[in-house]
Amino acid sequence: FEREREKMRNLLKRTKEITEKALKKGTLIKLPHKKLEYKGWTIYLSTKEKAKPSVLEEKIQGGGEKVKKEKEIVRDPFSPVDPTLVLKEETLPYHTVALNKFQIFPNHLLMITTEFEPQTNHITKEDFEALHTLLQNEEKPEEWLIFYNRGILSGASQPHKHIQLLHNANHFDDDMLKRGQNQFEDVRCAYRHFKQPPTAKEWQEAYLSCLNELQLMVDVVEEKKKEEDYIQLAINNGEKVIDVHFGKHYLSYNVLMTTAYMVIIPRTHENYKNVSGNSLIFFKTAYLRSNDELEVFKNHNLAETLLPYL
Repeated sequence: FEREREKMRNLLKRTKEITEKALKKGTLIKLPHKKLEYKGWTIYLSTKEKAKPSVLEEKIQGGGEKVKKEKEIVRDPFSPVDPTLVLKEETLPYHTVALNKFQIFPNHLLMITTEFEPQTNHITKEDFEALHTLLQNEEKPEEWLIFYNRGILSGASQPHKHIQLLHNANHFDDDMLKRGQNQFEDVRCAYRHFKQPPTAKEWQEAYLSCLNELQLMVDVVEEKKKEEDYIQLAINNGEKVIDVHFGKHYLSYNVLMTTAYMVIIPRTHENYKNVSGNSLIFFKTAYLRSNDELEVFKNHNLAETLLPYL
């Protein structure tokens, strides 16, 4: 029993250990970039010649006609998960925990559903229980930022459901959290503050309360679904092919939470002039793929206008 407790102890230490091993094996890829500060924003600017957009981003930016013309089976990147990136000692019944293969931030984990679920699903009881298990033996669980990008307009880059954990993001004000103040006043959102680390049940109750407040629980059903709203996804190494619907009638939102607070922010747009972002955009943190995107960010005053637009 003590050996099992030791395995579960210190998620950060185990994350660093598997990172070191994966870097040596060449299976963890650090994306080249430079870090810039601009008008209160932290910008990670890619220094690659041209960074390729994700499948979902290509769908949004290219439009339905392009998707229909280039209709292909999309491979599920998490089927299987690269075993060299997996925290193998985790014994979660419904999830696999692994490093984010393409790393910008250090100590960046993905909690992936072992069986395929679409990224349009809400966070479930089992998800919250798994998150609670991961953090329950951490000395400073509040140092882990958890975020989830739900739906096609949320900045999600993969169609297989995954919740992300980022250690010591340093993007939130500890004193503000202790006072229970809402630091997301510039955007429509629902916010909950925790006086002490929540149980899995308390996390879920806060989450459902936020969804109800924002009227995000029930998706709008369309009678007719367009072909371009579908992505053909191959799972189990291509043995099974399913159609996953990512139409806009699935309400999109971002979830940001720690053991101190939770905030849910509805999304109406995925990008502005191809400058896009996931949950981290609301911490004024942007990943830009080129100098052209940086110029758009500056010339269109996105430091002031992007968050209200999204």
